[in-house]
Amino acid sequence: MRASAVERLDKLEDAHAVTLGQAGRRLEWPPMERVAGNAEATSLAGGHRLVLYFSEHSCSACLDRESLFLTSLAAATGGDGLAVVAHADSVRYVLNYVRQNGIVDIPVFFDADHAFGPANGVEETPVLFLVDGDGRVVTAHFPLLDRPSWSEPFHSAAQRLLGLPGG
Repeated sequence: MRASAVERLDKLEDAHAVTLGQAGRRLEWPPMERVAGNAEATSLAGGHRLVLYFSEHSCSACLDRESLFLTSLAAATGGDGLAVVAHADSVRYVLNYVRQNGIVDIPVFFDADHAFGPANGVEETPVLFLVDGDGRVVTAHFPLLDRPSWSEPFHSAAQRLLGLPGG
């Protein structure tokens, strides 16, 4: 993570999820190839409520932790309402991520053109978006490696939005 990002986060007064200036805006969905996931959703434009966006250069520990959270949600929802968008140079990297994390039900999209991040003002990865039924961002979250508790409010909000216990 860039020093400037850490500095900005250190200035926050509490551990609520970072909005990253995204709240209320509709996510842009450039064309992407779906490469994995058994859930029925075939499009990212509507109906998804939690999206993990990452690059192959993301913090592996952060990504592993958030991927574990997503797979726990998928176990409860069958993958409905979840999506992963992977910004990578090779689909092989994305398929390796899918295999290593046991992603079965979550639709995984390959952002070969690296268009999703810039289209949505994302400067750092990994980042998670909570998106309402209208496709608008409720909040966005940037996990911190040395502060796992930082993610707890975001995880609770995601569970509430998806109607799951624990939120």
